Amino acid sequence: MKSLATNITIEAKNSILENLKIYIFIKSSILGYKSELIREKKAFNFDLITKKFVHSQVKPKAKIDPIKYSEINRYTQNIVKEKISDAIFIFNMNIFDSWILDLIKTKLQKYHKSFASKLEPTDDFDQKQISIKVIKDAVSIDELWERIIGDYIFKMGDTDIVKHLDLLSKHFHIKFKKDDLVGKINEYSLRRNIIVHNSKIVNDIYIRKAGKFRKFNLNDVISIAENDIFEQTDILLRFITDFQTEIKDKY
Repeated sequence: MKSLATNITIEAKNSILENLKIYIFIKSSILGYKSELIREKKAFNFDLITKKFVHSQVKPKAKIDPIKYSEINRYTQNIVKEKISDAIFIFNMNIFDSWILDLIKTKLQKYHKSFASKLEPTDDFDQKQISIKVIKDAVSIDELWERIIGDYIFKMGDTDIVKHLDLLSKHFHIKFKKDDLVGKINEYSLRRNIIVHNSKIVNDIYIRKAGKFRKFNLNDVISIAENDIFEQTDILLRFITDFQTEIKDKY
């Protein structure tokens, strides 16, 4: 168990760091190329791109307007500020979510006999009805447990990050402090949800659930600054490292 948990954790940390490297590299590349285009007063053309389309209505001879050199600065700043920053912020939270679910799934698969006992009564696992689809065609008890655990993990995807962290603490017998670390991670998760599902416009769910950690007001349009990327990376790595330290001598 120790090596499995460690491998999953190291992979998550490396992926988050890799995202930061990608952000810095892409930003530097875009801004460097932007300077070259402006200096030489060149537009950026898309003439070759339309040849790649096969199934859409974009025909081979269709023209996609170039980015004029006079618009390069505005366009590239928008890419860095809006597109790349958003993407990296979202990717990091997805990695963090997957890290939690993978840890729980791996532990339950290895120690499936303790599956029910590791859940609190509020999880209602003992009274939970199992779908026939989960049981059907299972050829062994191990395969059946695999399916039950998979169904459990799948349904966890519908819950929020606070619930995920709560279940992680129960399965690994760790008490997470309800401090700024958890509060900030919860706000990151809520912010990610607003970007993906609500056109970046802050709603009352974000306001209510983020509490004192909220960074925006109702109806604000969320933006991700470079400092947000660095802070998010720092906080997520700190939490994962603390978890790694806690379980080092236990599993």
